[in-house]
Order: sequence, then structure tokens, then C-alpha cells
Amino acid sequence: MTMINRIVFLLIMTLVAFSAGLTALAASAQLATPPVPGPNGMPTQSWFKESSGDLAQDLVETIKQGKLLAIVWEQRGCYYCKQMHEVNFQDHEVMQYVRRRFEFVQLNLHGNRVMLDLGGDATTEARLAQRNRVTGTPTVLFLDREGKEVFRMPGYANPPLFLTVFEYVSDRAYVSQSLRDYIAAKISDAKIGKEIRQTN
Repeated sequence: MTMINRIVFLLIMTLVAFSAGLTALAASAQLATPPVPGPNGMPTQSWFKESSGDLAQDLVETIKQGKLLAIVWEQRGCYYCKQMHEVNFQDHEVMQYVRRRFEFVQLNLHGNRVMLDLGGDATTEARLAQRNRVTGTPTVLFLDREGKEVFRMPGYANPPLFLTVFEYVSDRAYVSQSLRDYIAAKISDAKIGKEIRQTN
């Protein structure tokens, strides 16, 4: 291969890699969409699951899609709820992970909408929040496939921690270890991986 051919080859490979990167970035960007105002005055996401008004039915539909159900409690005027929408739900790494594995149902901490709870009993969003001891927002409740709460994330978490919590639930790590231990193990694995790469 002549020098000119090598240069042409390298240029072509560079363009191919650049094009692939742009394609991946565009696909990722499609997952992150700006928040939109909801009918109750709370910001929401166009890709959030619209609740049927029956949480048991929402759970069944979520399971059929091979996903887990996350119930997101918010309230009007909540600063950190706004942060979650404008920061976390705009993070491409977060969106690539959570949208493929979870369905989100948004509920209003003070809402008077009548719903059926997981047991089929009629209640309001506000009473449901009280029964589930949800007192602040945002709060994310994670349900397993039987409708049992397996973990909750009270308050705002920055994108890296936010993502780690969803990984913790998706991996079912809550069965055998605390979130603290899960994070410590991930940090340890990352350090070992870095050391291995440095020795190669």
C-alpha cells in the first residue's frame, strides 16, 4: 500500500468512525426530550406512561413490555422535581439506560385524582401517598413484578447517583446488598479495571 493509499484509507476510516459517532449521538438525543407542562401544573415527560387510573393494570402492561415500574411522586412548584426533569432526564447516559428498562408513572403528592391502588381499592393520589409514607418530592418508588415496593429514592439525586440507583434495582442487587455496598463494589470494580488497562 502506497503512502497516498494509506492516507486515503485512514481518512475513510476516520469519516466512518465520525459518522458512527454522530449516529449514536443522534439516537441518544432522541431518548432525551425537554419537559412539557402537565395538566396539573407539574413538568412531565412525553415518554412517561399515561396511567390507566389502575396501578395494577399499569403494572401488568409494564411487565408485558419486559420492564419494571417506577412511580414518580412530584408536586407543583417543586424545585428539585424541576431539576430532575431539566437535568437528569436530559442526561443521555441516564436516558439510554432507564427508558429501555423502566416505565414511569407520575403521581401528584397532593392530587385528588381517583385511582385504583395495586389491591384494586379506590383512593386518591394524596391518600395513596399517605399510605405509602411519601412525604416529600421527588420520590421514586420501584416495584417488582409482583407489585411489591423493593426500593425507593427519596429526594433529588444527581445524574450519576440517579443512574446507579436504577442499575441497583434493575440488577436486583437489593436482594443481597445495600445500595452503599453496591456502589462500593462498582467503585472497586472500576479501579481494578483501570489498573488492568494500565498494565496492558
